[in-house]
Amino acid sequence: MELTKHRNFLVLSPVHFLNDLYMNFLPPVLPVILVSLALTHFQAGLLVSAVGIVSAVLQPVVGHLAEARGMRKTTMVVGMLILGAGVSLFSLAESFTLLLVTAFLISLGLSTYHPQGLAFLSEQYHKAKGRIIGLHGVSGALGFSLAPIFMAFVESSFGWQRVFSYAFLPALLAAIFLYRFLTVREVKHPLRNRLTGKVGKGLVLLGISAFIIAFVFRGLITFIPTFYVSFGESLEASNLILFATLIPSIVGAPIGGHLSDRFGRLKVIALTLVPIAPLLFLFAQTPGSFGPVLLFTIGLFRALNFPVYLAHASDIASLGEGGSSIGLVLGSVFAAGAISPSVVGYSIDIFGYQTTYQLLAMLALVSAVPVLLALRLRRSKRLSPM
Repeated sequence: MELTKHRNFLVLSPVHFLNDLYMNFLPPVLPVILVSLALTHFQAGLLVSAVGIVSAVLQPVVGHLAEARGMRKTTMVVGMLILGAGVSLFSLAESFTLLLVTAFLISLGLSTYHPQGLAFLSEQYHKAKGRIIGLHGVSGALGFSLAPIFMAFVESSFGWQRVFSYAFLPALLAAIFLYRFLTVREVKHPLRNRLTGKVGKGLVLLGISAFIIAFVFRGLITFIPTFYVSFGESLEASNLILFATLIPSIVGAPIGGHLSDRFGRLKVIALTLVPIAPLLFLFAQTPGSFGPVLLFTIGLFRALNFPVYLAHASDIASLGEGGSSIGLVLGSVFAAGAISPSVVGYSIDIFGYQTTYQLLAMLALVSAVPVLLALRLRRSKRLSPM
């Protein structure tokens, strides 16, 4: 592999790692915050929701405007600076209200990287975008998956607030790295209305499915540490189980992307969604000895389909609008990530963990329905007269 040909991939990967590490720093320390501030599960979930809510709204908007104005690289650089500042301020806040306010700033920073970064790679690796998006996902999966281990370590050794008060420094270095080494050809594209016809319907169906399964998975992983801590496990052991749920992304993301290049995006998504529901229902019944194994398997199937959603969004986009379409799907994912923790936390307060996980299992099964409808829509489009 020629380094010059893959320069952007090599530049984006470490930035993706840092972005997704910051994205998942909060759930591992929720047990500590929950006790220190005497929060309910709903309030703890609301903090996680706040991190995702602005990003959920702005992902498609930022992707669209950055492309329309030819400012994709600048958008990523500024977003990384905002993200680092937000995490630093969050770690310094000492009340629930201040934590909530700074969580919105973090969410603003998180709205900028993925639509632009994935659009760059989709354009450069057009014939193998599923594989390259999957490989790119490895760096993000590493950051997201290692966050529980890293946070448990820094909490026990130094206190997480002390360490993350310096979060702006690596974000500043990442912003400088992007500005200096990322090479892109910026072209302004006029704003268009893409949500019309069968292409628009397919994108909407894809976004609905992405929303539902992201709601399920985010709600599950947010409370894994608190769930196992409530059973008497240590914070370190509980976060190790969360790590086991997330680490399959390192292998699953590139495999899922590669399979979708060969066998079709929607088929791979559908086949990897269906097993999640029975596995999650079984976890609700037997969270003890087999729980970590079941969580690992659920994480693997989720890892297989996540990059395929993004690759398919790029497939059905118009020329120069990959970031916008990817942003729409990612907006659905982030919206689910914003809503799910507070809703799931509220459900746990009322019904307990087991019933809540059973409800999530039923939702996981529903997530396959829009994909099956999209498959049917695609077949009817092929069969329609030219």
